[in-house]
Amino acid sequence: MFSQPLNVNNLPNGLRVYTSENYRKYNYKESVACFLLAYNIGSNYDPPGLSGLSHFLEHMMFKGTTQFPKGTMEKLIWECGGQFNAITSLDFTFYYTLLPSNNIELAMKIEGDRMQHMHFDHDLILREKKIITAEYALAMNHPKLLLYKSLYSTAFQKSPYRNLAIGSPNEIENITSKDLITHYDKYYRPENASIFVIGDIHTDNVLSKAHSCFGSIPSNDTVQSHTENEPEQKKERRIIIEHDVDKPYLSIAWKMPEAGHPDKIIFDILVILLSGAPPLLLGGRKIGFSSSILFNLIEKRYFLEINSAILDTKQPGLFIISGILQPGRNPASC
Repeated sequence: MFSQPLNVNNLPNGLRVYTSENYRKYNYKESVACFLLAYNIGSNYDPPGLSGLSHFLEHMMFKGTTQFPKGTMEKLIWECGGQFNAITSLDFTFYYTLLPSNNIELAMKIEGDRMQHMHFDHDLILREKKIITAEYALAMNHPKLLLYKSLYSTAFQKSPYRNLAIGSPNEIENITSKDLITHYDKYYRPENASIFVIGDIHTDNVLSKAHSCFGSIPSNDTVQSHTENEPEQKKERRIIIEHDVDKPYLSIAWKMPEAGHPDKIIFDILVILLSGAPPLLLGGRKIGFSSSILFNLIEKRYFLEINSAILDTKQPGLFIISGILQPGRNPASC
């Protein structure tokens, strides 16, 4: 994955710092670096009845601090030619910035301040609820996302993985400023986070800046996730969704081991065999395309398109094959 060695260092407060010094220019006029801050918290950590809390918190992390009022962070990053964003997966929340390497300290200052001094304004929270519920409604208009939502809730009976990271509208509506602050104080801690800096950088310089921006933040005891043991599945489960689409969609999933399990590599290899190339990592799912094996199903006019995917998670996940069936094909007969 890394063309240069990955250096690993730890600050006294538990923050892990990973660096990879890569001096290639990538055809950019300036040297660039990618800064990523990963928190060991995703929707798997949402309390019962508050699905979507981790994703909601990610949204609020862009609403400003005392040092960086609302709108300031984006402006500073854009002015130096950078870009930044975030994503909440089932197990992690990522904040990433791509910018000229000589501005890497700016990304660190922003994230160091966000780790300590976030504002949770009541009016902004109410406004963000409307944005997130609209985001949910838009997503559920897409048949593929609706299919995955139903797939997860059918495959998992107890695990928080049965919920999408965005949560459900009725539970999003119940989230309060107290819930957000409690979640933030519990999990947005240095010992629960890792920094990755890759590009035209020097490790010693990055470590010096990391100590300056994060070193004074105290550590705390991190609460564990709310994961319940998923009961063993004894038989096949099926669900049929009636939706206004011009072509039928189909997903088939099998339970697979969690990340780190010695047998999990078998499923990584299987996705490569089915896709013909290393899979893409999208939102916690490894997705493979263009398999000669899967393409054979298109040639035989079963599918218009088809791909394989892995739900790559801390707890046992799923190996998935999904596709759009040819018109006239009945998903119930598959």
